[in-house]
Amino acid sequence: MALEGSEAPACPEKLNVGKVLCALGNLDGDGVQDAAYLVPVKLPASQLPNPAAVFIWSAKSQKFDELAIDLTADASPLGLSFFAIAERSGDAIADLAYLKNTCGATTCSSRPVVLSWDGTEWRDIGPPDMTSNVDLIGWKGTGAFSELKIHGGKLPSAAPRDAGPSRAATISYTLKAARYEKASITRDEPEYLYHAIEDADALFETDRRAAIASYRAAIANTALKDWKLRDEQPDRRPVLVGYGLWRIALATAVLGDDPTAALDEVIVRNTEPLFDNVADVFRTGFVEGQGVIPGCAAVNLYLTTPIEGTDTASYIEQRFNYGYANPPGATWIDKICPF
Repeated sequence: MALEGSEAPACPEKLNVGKVLCALGNLDGDGVQDAAYLVPVKLPASQLPNPAAVFIWSAKSQKFDELAIDLTADASPLGLSFFAIAERSGDAIADLAYLKNTCGATTCSSRPVVLSWDGTEWRDIGPPDMTSNVDLIGWKGTGAFSELKIHGGKLPSAAPRDAGPSRAATISYTLKAARYEKASITRDEPEYLYHAIEDADALFETDRRAAIASYRAAIANTALKDWKLRDEQPDRRPVLVGYGLWRIALATAVLGDDPTAALDEVIVRNTEPLFDNVADVFRTGFVEGQGVIPGCAAVNLYLTTPIEGTDTASYIEQRFNYGYANPPGATWIDKICPF
């Protein structure tokens, strides 16, 4: 259904009564200004925060296009600040941007919608990703050189405990192949040891000496919080400390340095039996095979070989289970010695 009218509505003062937001611009390239409206809607019961609909008035067709009629548009102060008409697609025709919300039982996620007219229909060139608990969003640059930045991702305090520890980040999107795609992600400083170890793992892929320093800094930082699924569970910190010490030894060997002292440090400082065994098995494979690859082959055989009364793979999955918001423990068996 399309609403019809005889005149292109401007942005009359009376719309302020309903807190309707209006944006003007040439959305279809015909040189005549069109109008877009963000219309807040009050619902008696809804999971959606600040629900709103979006309408576009086409000066050419003299009709309204109804968008976000499921009321997923965001009329919060953040959503209002993002609602705008500007050229973002590099085709010299203005586009309409608004924030869209999707909510579950305990948290809401948001996605920036950027609507571009392709001559036949509205095409959403906004990023496909949903980000939970967005608290900042904005543009840098103009036209095809626009950069979209979103900050969010930290779960609310009301989120289920089994979600695990969460962490916010700033995500940057740039125009690529006629759509905004993720260009970079900068995570907030870690509050949890788990995330500090993740940062060190990321460095391990590009700069192993820096990774060694990062693992050591994470292990030494007792201010980093621990996470438990239940209060009565034992401290989970030892498994991450053991993993960090082990990865220091592995990085040392990969760099071509003698890993003997670092492997000894795993045995002496670590209190997680799994990594005592990993260090011993690696040492044997490394010495007998004269290299990291034979050392890792021995480790991976140990980790995946069933032993009566012991299920090492399941143990690793359980010990590295940091909630469904984080990579599952099953992936960590591949991260322990990935050579």
